[in-house]
Amino acid sequence: EIEVCDWSSDVCSSDLSDAAKKAADDAAAKAEEAAESASEAAQKAIEAKTAADNAATAAKNAQDDADEANSMLSDIANDNKLTAQEKQQTKKEWDVIVSEKPKNDASADKFGVSKTAYGSAYTALSTYITPLLSDLSSTSNITGTEFRAKFKAYYDARTDLLNAISAKAKELADNAQEAADEIGRASCRERVLWGGGW
Repeated sequence: EIEVCDWSSDVCSSDLSDAAKKAADDAAAKAEEAAESASEAAQKAIEAKTAADNAATAAKNAQDDADEANSMLSDIANDNKLTAQEKQQTKKEWDVIVSEKPKNDASADKFGVSKTAYGSAYTALSTYITPLLSDLSSTSNITGTEFRAKFKAYYDARTDLLNAISAKAKELADNAQEAADEIGRASCRERVLWGGGW
């Protein structure tokens, strides 16, 4: 290779060529890092949006289930008696409530949402309903308004909890999308700055 030198500055074209190649390599590496960061941020935003959508669906489904259960329980309590057959129906509903509580608690913990009101409503319902369901073969006298109120309070607290989880998940998804967009813009600036293009 023939070196062309500017003797007045002591800089040779081969030195300039090496420096330009190193700068180009550095620029390409920076552009690739920026693109990877943008891709990771976009993936996190997608995951957060999926979690938010799932939480919103769970909240809506819970409200629908609560409406249906409250209607059934209201019919059961109309005569102020809880018959053996009605106890079986009520027990099925109670079993669903017991099994969903750990899942709801875990979701609240995951999203940092308070579950105090939900826990209190669950405990109040448990304290009320457990003695009534201790003998499934006999009829028990109840106060229909109290029976309905205990279940309604639980379902309202559950709906409030799931709505709070849904709102928090949406907030996190929006923040993740905003971060992904910012990283994408930064990646674009990096590629333009360093000549990587798209």
